[in-house]
Amino acid sequence: MKLRALPFALALAACSGAPEASPTPDVPDAAEDAKADDAAEDAAIDAAEDAAAPDAPDAVAPVSELYVHRVETPAQLIGGPGAYGAVGKAWVIGNAQARFLVQDVDAAVGVVLQGGNLIDAELVGDGVTPPSGDLFRETFPIVDWRVLVPEAVEVLADGADGQEAILRVRGQLGTSGILDILDVFAGSHPLEATMDYVVRPGAPEVVLRTTVTNAGETGTSFMAGDFLAFGKMLTLFTPETGFVSGSSIGTVSAIAGRGDGVSYAYARGDGGTVDAPIVDASGTAAILSMDTWLEPGEAAVFERVLVVGDSIGAVLGRAFERADVATGEVSGTVTLPSGAPGADLYVTALPVPAGGGDPDHAHTQALTDAEGRFTLRARTGAYQLVASGRGHARSEAVPVTVAADAPATAALEVGAVAEVTLALTGDGPTPTGDGTFPVKVSLSGLDVPEPDPRLGERSISGQTHVAFLGAGDDVLRVPPGHYDVVLSHGPEHERLELSDVLLTDGQVLTGHLARAVETAGWLGCDFHQHTTGSLDANAPLPAKLRENLAGGLDCAAITDHDNVVDIRPVVDALGAGPAFHGIVGNELSISGVGHFNTFPLPTDLEDPHALLGSKLWAGKTVPEVFADVRALPGERAILINHPRDNGIKGYFTTLGFDAWGGEGNKGVLALDFDGVEVNASLGSASQFTPEGWAGWAGKPSTSVPVLADWFGFLNRGLPVCGIGNSDSHDVGDNAGYPRTYLRVPDDAPGAVTDDQIVSAIHKQHAIVARGAFVEVTANGQTRMGHTELVDGSAGPVALRVVARVPSWLSLTTVELYANGLHVETRAATAPAEGSNVWFDDTFAVSPEVDAWYVVLVRGPTQGGPVFSGATYAFTNPIYVDVDGDGFTAPGPVALP
Repeated sequence: MKLRALPFALALAACSGAPEASPTPDVPDAAEDAKADDAAEDAAIDAAEDAAAPDAPDAVAPVSELYVHRVETPAQLIGGPGAYGAVGKAWVIGNAQARFLVQDVDAAVGVVLQGGNLIDAELVGDGVTPPSGDLFRETFPIVDWRVLVPEAVEVLADGADGQEAILRVRGQLGTSGILDILDVFAGSHPLEATMDYVVRPGAPEVVLRTTVTNAGETGTSFMAGDFLAFGKMLTLFTPETGFVSGSSIGTVSAIAGRGDGVSYAYARGDGGTVDAPIVDASGTAAILSMDTWLEPGEAAVFERVLVVGDSIGAVLGRAFERADVATGEVSGTVTLPSGAPGADLYVTALPVPAGGGDPDHAHTQALTDAEGRFTLRARTGAYQLVASGRGHARSEAVPVTVAADAPATAALEVGAVAEVTLALTGDGPTPTGDGTFPVKVSLSGLDVPEPDPRLGERSISGQTHVAFLGAGDDVLRVPPGHYDVVLSHGPEHERLELSDVLLTDGQVLTGHLARAVETAGWLGCDFHQHTTGSLDANAPLPAKLRENLAGGLDCAAITDHDNVVDIRPVVDALGAGPAFHGIVGNELSISGVGHFNTFPLPTDLEDPHALLGSKLWAGKTVPEVFADVRALPGERAILINHPRDNGIKGYFTTLGFDAWGGEGNKGVLALDFDGVEVNASLGSASQFTPEGWAGWAGKPSTSVPVLADWFGFLNRGLPVCGIGNSDSHDVGDNAGYPRTYLRVPDDAPGAVTDDQIVSAIHKQHAIVARGAFVEVTANGQTRMGHTELVDGSAGPVALRVVARVPSWLSLTTVELYANGLHVETRAATAPAEGSNVWFDDTFAVSPEVDAWYVVLVRGPTQGGPVFSGATYAFTNPIYVDVDGDGFTAPGPVALP
């Protein structure tokens, strides 16, 4: 999980005016329960039992739709890609409209370590078959900047009376243990707290009720709120700002998340406002009060609701009902150009500014039913309604006025949709069993409106539309119109560029994607990819697989944050096994320290959640975490990810690591790792001089290129593999760029094994590339890595370098490095027609002492829309042994 460094000094100032809960010493079961008095609880349970078995013989026992109990069977779990619950480790509470899962004590599978928090929520009932499934990740209360460390989870009311089902979490306030952004502000006030999850009949929502009691002898004040981890499968939204694009939204009436088939809204139970100074899919701080004051023995109750529905409009409608503002209803229909009902389309209400002009954000958004009907509730005022979705051209904006006493109606018509299929071929075997050749389709509209972020639409890489077709999805759905079209299959193939193409319904695009760059013997891999198993990713596994196949990638490790997700069943289901090798991995996202990938990982452990959550690393040092990984059966790789990123996730930055000296000024580097993500952090050739190294020495700056860090490891004799990974999170987020080519015994994805992949990394048999491909031979032989020493005792060693790119890319320079220093740069030259070789030349090297060499080729930024960034490729080290007694590392570069 990625958590940003949060500006809490600003957050505190921004929240100083937040509304606070009123002290409520007379709330039943508040202060008394907080002091461990069970009398009220027993009375509530007795009352429920009495209601279920009345004394009067002619009384009819009420039949309740409410339920709450421990999860004992898989059928009682909630499904969906966001589901975290496990049998025997969660409680379910619900009614006929929705159900929710709360973790048991110490059942930690996500952010919170201690359990007792809400993790799953889904919509059920009429018209929801099957249930919606869960996309919401988790939420937990914050009191005094502390979390509730549960000691027991118990049923307070079983719902048999038809009034309420209540699940109570009892415990003590304590630090989170993983979130420094909270723990640094954690107070020590003598407060006691309980957390109730309350479900009532007739509403798809759960009431979150936190009761805080001052158990001290003097008055005190405290903050209260919630940590909301909506996750990136949901698009954040508020009625005041529309779809959220920044990192702060200030004071709002509700915070919602739109997902595919299910949406959620969080709001105060009393209809008041919430301060959200920090907004992110991975963690949103929802502040209810910054300074609630309690006298000794006094208690305060904070009530919020989490509503589940099929759309933003459905869930915000419940929140609007609680707010002390005038609202009204809008209903209507959406039709297709044929006159047929427009089902599953969005209807967005855009508030018209008081002074006129174009609306700048959405207020709410409904989803049409099977008959094209919609209903939404909005604050009174003037709006424009726009219908959109599913590839249709957007409707014209229809003006409506929302009034409290006069429901409004509207009829909208969306434009046509063009369903376009592809009939493409490519050199080599068809990668999947369905006969389609997977490609990336990039469309730049010429007379088609661009995506409108106000409606929740987004572009990818500046394109009007991007799709990855093949492997189970071979139909492109877009508004009809003229487009510039680019069809691609990664950097090893040519691409098709079609200008000013009119896309119409039923059209078939044909063509051939010729092989351009041969990589025989090398397996193209990306060892850092995220799916919906990560809080901060929105790519479902099938979509991620299609993107990988469309990019010509042979292998990928799914490394979701503190999670273990297996893409291999999806590979098998889509018949892609001969074309793609999936690896099970995990990105250990040690908060405030660094992120580390490890793979392959077992998935058949006795406890399937043993490798889930922040508990993997909480309270441990990095060496201890690495030792735990090594203790698992089998061999695996451990990689340091983006080491020079900002302090919350860049290990070298947080450690204060000195690339030249090899030490950290804030701790000792854990050395038990196999590779480091270098990616495009290459610096310039002019920096790799003694003077350049002197500038880096002792300076743990984020400006130090990771190439220098890696070279420093090589100089100290550490056989670390240079790695290139995409760290892709979203659909269209450059999966496979850069990639790591591994030299393996058999480069067929269906034949390679996890052990062979790990072995290649351990041996440094790797080339990192984004768009280009470079190979080096030493005296005519393929040699690379610390297990393949080159004999340099008989004179000069001829390093032949061959660099290739497809015709839609180019190269500019080829650079040679030795023992951490730049040796020479030569120019790359455009090849003759029919060739893709931009460089084929030999560097003759005659080291006087043992030396390692790395070759780096560079090109301009011209890969879009296939990939972003400059073209480059570099080898792992070629070790030259001069005296025949094994390789002796040169040590740090001698400074001037």
